[in-house]
Amino acid sequence: AESANPNPGGRVFRYEWDGHWTDCGKLGESPAVACLTVFKGRLYASSLYAPAGTFRYEGGKEWADCGTPHGLRVEAMAVYNGHLFGTGYDKGQVYKYLGGREWAIVGTLPETTQTYGFAIHEGRLYVSTWPGATVFRYEEDHRWTPVGKPGAEKESMALAVYNGKMYVGTLPLAEVHRYEGDRVWTRVGQLDTTPD
Repeated sequence: AESANPNPGGRVFRYEWDGHWTDCGKLGESPAVACLTVFKGRLYASSLYAPAGTFRYEGGKEWADCGTPHGLRVEAMAVYNGHLFGTGYDKGQVYKYLGGREWAIVGTLPETTQTYGFAIHEGRLYVSTWPGATVFRYEEDHRWTPVGKPGAEKESMALAVYNGKMYVGTLPLAEVHRYEGDRVWTRVGQLDTTPD
């Protein structure tokens, strides 16, 4: 059975310089926050679980509803070339925010049911996926190019750029892989070696 959640989340807090945290309100009915990002000088947030939602901070404890792409969940968000993009848990798609409560689908990735993380590497937008773990690069016009997958993993999760190289964390083996270009990924470590 699912474990009980006696303290649902869905709230955002701001750290103050005197060391305390200010409650900035709750994201609608969401029990958890997936992502926070700044776009055009405003703070945006996405809901991790149902009900799906994206929100813009309006000050105080107020959040404006920014809609969802056809009622689907937006997970990670990233700003790229002046647009706000979102990954999705429900259909292996990538979304672009159009303003108001409108989102557009800018890609449905093959052999993918969930998209996870974004990174901007060498001026290009990349997204990680499940269940094939393939990482894709955005080519504009709703086209995405596969750039390989990290080992035999099933999920490519968070992407990060460090010292000019792009890395991805994976599941189920909790590995880290570095992108070498030309569809090549090098395993650089395993973060959890718990048996089974």
